[in-house]
Amino acid sequence: MMSNFRAGRLRERIDLYDVPGESQDNYGQVAQTASKIGTFWGSIQTLRGRELATVQQAYTLATHRVFLRWLGSKVPTSTRNPHGLIRVGMYLMCRDGSRLDIVMADNEMRQNRDWRLICSEKVRI
Repeated sequence: MMSNFRAGRLRERIDLYDVPGESQDNYGQVAQTASKIGTFWGSIQTLRGRELATVQQAYTLATHRVFLRWLGSKVPTSTRNPHGLIRVGMYLMCRDGSRLDIVMADNEMRQNRDWRLICSEKVRI
């Protein structure tokens, strides 16, 4: 569980991005331009074995579990995100260039201390 997670184990720098659906391009279409929220320390774990099978029952494309400390006011508020939370639709960029789309964000035990994210790796073609 995340509540026993020590800050020293969050050893990877991860960029958090949001894709605001409120902006429009020159043709009136919803813009898919991502905005970087910030760079944070986190831990990325590849799902394996029984854990992978269990998580994929609910999130079929899930490949990774990511842990982050609570970000507080670092996530900006908007009409789509009035409480400034990490939510589905955001994504993470890792230092190796891989992109992890967030498919589930859990504010563990509602204590505003930690984030447990289930992510799906977006594979480049």
